[in-house]
Amino acid sequence: MLLDFEREYYEVCLLLNRNQDGMIRAASNRNPEWYRKICAAFPKRKQKRRKKPQTSIKKEDVINVMNTIIRKGYSGSKYTPYILDEARRRMEGEFVPFDGQF
Repeated sequence: MLLDFEREYYEVCLLLNRNQDGMIRAASNRNPEWYRKICAAFPKRKQKRRKKPQTSIKKEDVINVMNTIIRKGYSGSKYTPYILDEARRRMEGEFVPFDGQF
């Protein structure tokens, strides 16, 4: 799960806009669904008006929590229940590979 998370990341590329002279931004890769759920659960407190909500989570923090769980077997982080739920789902066979989610 940690290796999958480190390899997958949100990436945006520029594409030529056929209707106008210019470029448009398009997502070429997405974060895993379980990470998007964690981000939705922890929005930023002060938000500017935007179409999509912003999150207070940093990917490095989630990776550090996962490494702590691997090393110690537990973590006191607020992200731990979400990470363990995803790990439990994967162990029970409900896991859908990330390849088909985009």
